[in-house]
Formats: sequence, structure tokens, C-alpha cells
Amino acid sequence: YSSSATSDFSEVATYTFTYSELTAPTNVTVKASSKTNYVTVTWENSSGAAYYWIYYNSTNDSSTATLATRTSSSGTYGTDIKLSESGTYYFWVKAADGNYYSSSATSDFSEVATYTFTKS
Repeated sequence: YSSSATSDFSEVATYTFTYSELTAPTNVTVKASSKTNYVTVTWENSSGAAYYWIYYNSTNDSSTATLATRTSSSGTYGTDIKLSESGTYYFWVKAADGNYYSSSATSDFSEVATYTFTKS
């Protein structure tokens, strides 16, 4: 055991912040793109979101959906996704505070939007 001298505690430092929870984007729509075998997914932006993560699946199950793309562009302009097989597809969008990191905070999935695709 050591008998070293210690100083008093430093002054207290405080920090105040407001936590804003990300909300899921709304009004997700899917339509045919001008590019062959692509669809365009659009949505209404979520407050506080820096990015949007777009998912799709061939079944109505967001828990097994594939992440199609991540974008910082506004949902007003949408994003194009290439589809490879004919069938009905289901799409969801999440708001995120980061682009590529699994640790980024995200919203819940948006409501589902469907599109029946026929490959050209």
C-alpha cells in the first residue's frame, strides 16, 4: 500500500442536451423508374435525419428485408433501386443519423409500400 498524496476533486463539469428521437419517414411510395428494371422509392423526410436507409423484400417482412441503399438525398427526389426478378416487392425506409455504421441511430421502419414488378 502506498501513501501517496492526492489533490481535492476538481470542479464539477455539466453538459445539457436535448435528445431527439428519429421518427420513421412517412408516405413511402414506389413507382417505375425511367431506367429499365428500376423502381424509384420516395418518402416524406423525417425531422433530424441525416440519411435514409431503404430496404426491400419479396415478402411482407421487414425483419428479413435487404438493405438496398443508403442516401443523404431528400425523399422528395427519391432513390432508384434495381430489381432482378418479376414479382411483388415490399419497401421500407428508415431515418438515420449516420450513413454506413451499424451503430448509427435509426428510426423504426416506415409503413410498407408495395410494387408489383415485371422484368423487361
